[in-house]
Amino acid sequence: MRRLVLLGGGHAQLRVVTELAARPLAGWEIHLVSPHRRQIYSGMLPGWVAGQYPIEACAIAIDWLAVRAQVQFHATAGVAIDPDRRRLIGADGRQLDFDHLSINTGPQPALDDLPGAAEHALPIRPIEGFVAAWPGLLDRLRGGRGFELAVLGAGAAGVELAFAIRQRASVEGGLPLRVTLVGPGTLPLDGSPESLRRRVAQRLAQRGIGWQGGRRANAVEPGRIAFAQGPLLHFDACLVVTGAAAPAWARSSGLGVWAAEIREAYAFGWSL
Repeated sequence: MRRLVLLGGGHAQLRVVTELAARPLAGWEIHLVSPHRRQIYSGMLPGWVAGQYPIEACAIAIDWLAVRAQVQFHATAGVAIDPDRRRLIGADGRQLDFDHLSINTGPQPALDDLPGAAEHALPIRPIEGFVAAWPGLLDRLRGGRGFELAVLGAGAAGVELAFAIRQRASVEGGLPLRVTLVGPGTLPLDGSPESLRRRVAQRLAQRGIGWQGGRRANAVEPGRIAFAQGPLLHFDACLVVTGAAAPAWARSSGLGVWAAEIREAYAFGWSL
């Protein structure tokens, strides 16, 4: 009996599990390793923040899919790979030998170049961490007066999150909240067509969302963001949506990586 280990519960991995439920792989023992029993679809997260969906509507039950496909599910994170021994080490100490390994773990927040972000702000990733922290932050918004919320990062995710939080404040009767979106470009959505960026900037102003462009953060300190140039930005809470990075264990695993990153490969794109 050969063994296939699926590390991570990303979209590609879940497609594999779904296919296995329809067409079992004869002669193979299959394991799925993920720290969470569900996958929250990031595209629906702003809708949950805005109060449009319950979190259950945004999640896929990974463990249920595994049972349906007769795949053994392990609720732990992978922390190291020994490619010579063809072995995966889990955070719970479990060691899984494999004949083939498929990796679809997803990224972690890119915080190495932003000192203090992990300690003094709330990163959007890992998503489960944000989901756990959001209700407490929402309670603070409801109880505050003139609450200042900074969203650091003006890509698609940061823009959507700023709009979603403003919508949530409106739905709840007009919470005393000021949202400020911060990014290094002169307009939000750097890299998008100029006409779209201008329309988004106009819509931010229409919704009462502050925009601070041309600002590259150097550090997040208690209650404030320091920039390469210009004044500090003070906040009561700060969300960091500045991008994603590869997990640290990947670079020390002995696997070949490109551009010092692990990207989400489809199906058996990472096969050992």
